[in-house]
Amino acid sequence: MGGKKRPQTYYPAKYGKYKEALALMIQAKGIPKEDYGEIRAIFYLPYPKRTPKYKRVEGSPHRVKPDTDNFAKGLLDALEIAGVLKNDSQIYATFFSKFYTIGVPRIEFKLL
Repeated sequence: MGGKKRPQTYYPAKYGKYKEALALMIQAKGIPKEDYGEIRAIFYLPYPKRTPKYKRVEGSPHRVKPDTDNFAKGLLDALEIAGVLKNDSQIYATFFSKFYTIGVPRIEFKLL
């Protein structure tokens, strides 16, 4: 009664679908629910189609939008939805990076 309400953040429907799909893939991996405190993740992203093939180098840093923190938030939310994390606030140490890949786009992560 009379308490302040937290503002609700708006996320596009596309983001919700992404989190749900990622959560299903995480669940399929069978990662146990534990009291994790650290996460390290590397996001491998495809080159834009307009990038000439001779300029594509595996593992080049991805220095354009979307920002790394946006990818991190999506992964942490998906881990929570998948039931691997009780709440993403339990994570106290993070390391995230993003690179281009010539191969299959993917996320490689480790929880500690």
